Parts: sequence; C-alpha cells; structure tokens
Amino acid sequence: MERPYELLFARRLAESAVCVAWTPERVRFSRRTEDRIAATWEAALQKAAQRGSDLFAGRMCRLAEWELTEEGARFLLGPTDYRELLGTNMTDPDTRGEEGESALSDGAGVCSVIQTADGKLLLQQRSSAVFAYPGWYHCCGGNLSPLGQLDGPISPFAAMRIELAEELGCGPADVAGMSLIGLARERRTRKPEFLFHLRVGAGQSDLEDRIGNEHDRLLFVDDSPVSLRSFLSEESARIAPAGLACLVAYGALAFGSSWRSEVEGTLSAGPGRLKSIS
Repeated sequence: MERPYELLFARRLAESAVCVAWTPERVRFSRRTEDRIAATWEAALQKAAQRGSDLFAGRMCRLAEWELTEEGARFLLGPTDYRELLGTNMTDPDTRGEEGESALSDGAGVCSVIQTADGKLLLQQRSSAVFAYPGWYHCCGGNLSPLGQLDGPISPFAAMRIELAEELGCGPADVAGMSLIGLARERRTRKPEFLFHLRVGAGQSDLEDRIGNEHDRLLFVDDSPVSLRSFLSEESARIAPAGLACLVAYGALAFGSSWRSEVEGTLSAGPGRLKSIS
C-alpha cells in the first residue's frame, strides 16, 4: 500500500550543520490558480465557521530549494501564507490542472518526536475543533512562519522551539537535545515538513496535563523498537502523514533500516486525507 508520506531524507543533523537562506520572491500563480485559491479559501472560511474552527491566512515560509551536503543540509525559504497553501497543496490534486507542482505554495511545517526523560515518546491527539486533521494523532509542531524576520534567514529550529513552548510549555532550559532528523512531503498534498527529534528533561508525569487548546489528550509510547513498531502498525491510519513520517524517521535512525522496512510494510494510508482537512 502506498505510504501517505514521502521521506526525502532521514539523517541526524545538528543546528550548526543546517544552513537556511531567505528569498523575498513569492510563487507567481496563474490567474486560474489565483481564482482557485480565492474560491477554496471562501469555502474553507464558511466551513470553519460552521464547525467553530479558527482559520486565518497566517504568514508561512515556503520551501523553495533544498540539498544535502557532506557537512549537512541547505534550505532556501521564501514567503507564502496559509490561504495560498490551502488553495494549492491542500486541494485535490485532480483539480490542480496541468501546472502541477510549479503551482504549489509549498508552505512548510515543522514537527518533532518528543523524547521524555523517563523513556517515552510523546504524541498529541488533535482537537475536533482544529481545521487540519481534527481528531488525528500528530507529533508536536505547526506551520513554519517567518517570525517577523522577512528580510533575513529563518530558522526551522527556532520555529520548532516556539511550538514546543506554546504547546507543552517547555522553554530552552527544558530541552536536553535537539536535531533535525529528516524532511518529508505529504504524499497527496505535497506539503513539505521539517522533522525533528527533541529530548526534554521532563518525564511523563510532568507533561501529561499539558494538553492545550488545540489537543484533546496526550499519548505516551514506550521508546523501544517493539513498542513503537506496534503503535505504528495499529494506529497509522489515525496519524497525520507528517507525524507518521517523523516517527518513522526517528525509528529508522534509532533502531535501524531493517526496523524501518518492517514498519513501512505494515502502514495503512488511512481514510481519504483530503476529507479530513476540508
């Protein structure tokens, strides 16, 4: 069965090994694509209002280029927003026409496997009120925003630290280690995602009540090859594609390539993902 993500690379990289540059250029959409973006956004606003979900055209960073090097990785980011992302990447591929991936916003996200001090991996179950993947399991994360630094390079590491603080209340002093472990794209939407591994100094008992407004509950999985493999085999159809890619990348680096091959042979693509975010 086709996996719901494409893992572009899985490699552990320190922040010092990652070079990020910024271009002010936006994607130039055709009139046809602009019209589709506008129509999709209007429909999404109406649906969000009916569901009581929050939806706004927040600023985002698009992934313009990337490459692996001997020293690490290089990424070129540029401006986009959630409105453009929703009207391009997150629309049905059959409606994108002949323009293909050249007409995508490619607004990126960040997410991280959170490893606790007592040997657990922390996941979140998204609230039914959120617009994207309501009720699904995911890793801690969010959209990659420019953080107000429109005239300079942006750091996916900094964006991930902000998400960690907002969602779990963990500041820099709580982080025992952090590395980029991969880059993925959702198979259907093609949305790119920076994948991280974060170690925190807190244990399950210190974190289990930090649920936040966007989530219904936290889930803790034993950090072992058997437990993670079992969880992914049983729950993959309920895990957001980017979160699934992040867990697989982590497992591949922690437990080996044979573990990854075995796990990916059992994954389910899940129900129609566009239905879950529309």
